[in-house]
Amino acid sequence: MLGALGPELYNKTKIQSKMKKMTLYKSSFLLFIGFMLINSCCSYKLKPFEYPQPEDTSDKKIELQEKKIYRFDQFSFDNLFDGARLNGMIQQDESTFKAIISPENIPVNNSAWFAFRMKSETPADIQIVLEYKDGAHRYIPKYSYDKISWIPVDTLSIKYLSEKEVIFPFHLDSRPVYLSGQELITSSDVFDYCSKLAERKDIELGSYGTSVGGRNLFYLDMFQDKPDKKPLLIIMGRAHPPELSGHFAMQAYLETILENNVLANAFRKKFRILVFPMINPDGVDMGHWRHNAHGVDLNRDWAEYRQKEVKQLADFMVREQKTKKNKVVLCMDFHSTQKDVMYTHVDSIVSVVPGFKNFWLYALDQAMPDHTPHEEAYGFSQPYAKGWFHKQFKAESIIFEVGDETPRPFIREKAQKSAQEMMKLLIFYSDY
Repeated sequence: MLGALGPELYNKTKIQSKMKKMTLYKSSFLLFIGFMLINSCCSYKLKPFEYPQPEDTSDKKIELQEKKIYRFDQFSFDNLFDGARLNGMIQQDESTFKAIISPENIPVNNSAWFAFRMKSETPADIQIVLEYKDGAHRYIPKYSYDKISWIPVDTLSIKYLSEKEVIFPFHLDSRPVYLSGQELITSSDVFDYCSKLAERKDIELGSYGTSVGGRNLFYLDMFQDKPDKKPLLIIMGRAHPPELSGHFAMQAYLETILENNVLANAFRKKFRILVFPMINPDGVDMGHWRHNAHGVDLNRDWAEYRQKEVKQLADFMVREQKTKKNKVVLCMDFHSTQKDVMYTHVDSIVSVVPGFKNFWLYALDQAMPDHTPHEEAYGFSQPYAKGWFHKQFKAESIIFEVGDETPRPFIREKAQKSAQEMMKLLIFYSDY
């Protein structure tokens, strides 16, 4: 696991064939520039699409967690904050407390999210049991007294009672402390972050609709002078609530594009950038493992657009690229999983930027001598956003997945290098 081992080191025997292939890619770079000038058509009208493995994204029933304080003598536990997930609390003995953690509905990906707050009137050492219903332990517990600085629980102290139960010691005092699967960053936190960015004259903060639960679906629009007739880069994140490592990568990627240097300034002058940092605000604030308020995985709804959040987002992107005469060239969709991986299209799926992902991965590989990017390419299988961007716009699209426990400084470094190499490649081209 990257959390334990740090960034992967080169294994030269394993990547020898890959490097030979990448050398061929490098020698073809001028040919790539020529290809970039081709005229590729895209659709100005939102269309439904078919996939080999369709998904039922009609509304599903969800189980709401009861919001309450659980009191046991001097101890209290609660889920009275956005992003919390605590479905029950049981005192097993004088110093052992079991937290019941259940998903919003099933079937669901095993993103077994938990987050609750606790305190003791007097200092006390307790044992915490996490019991998962319809899931298994995934995230290393982290705690914080201010929701800013987070400390992981010592993994050597965590013991498995079963696949669905773990136990570990914890010290409580009168200070309220948050215990969570990942860092807590809610929709309002991200909106505040975007509001600060929008104080710049070249960034606008807008809304493209509201979620099922009535929460704001907001976006950032970045351009210089005017947005019309510019190639368009799209950045997306938080379709799945617990995926915080992907969120950190998205932030670092975006901040690199916003830097004041020759490369970033030239890129922003040439490109329009639309950022959708909080696609599923209901799921995030309701403490869901995966789904929106209608119990649906939003990254499986890019065929019929049955869910409000996806329909409004797709409509907005199609409308914007039509009215502003933009050409969508690339989407970076940030997610988290149990390892670092880039999900790309197979080479036979050619976008308006032919070969981009191969050159970009090669450049990233060269920019990070102690890390080899891991790529998994596949075709159109399920109705993911990645496939939709090609079907709708013929755009390149990459799912930028980050390991749950990938060290946070490394996430930032990798995202920064990724953004830099992306800008270097795309800045060469004047026409798409």
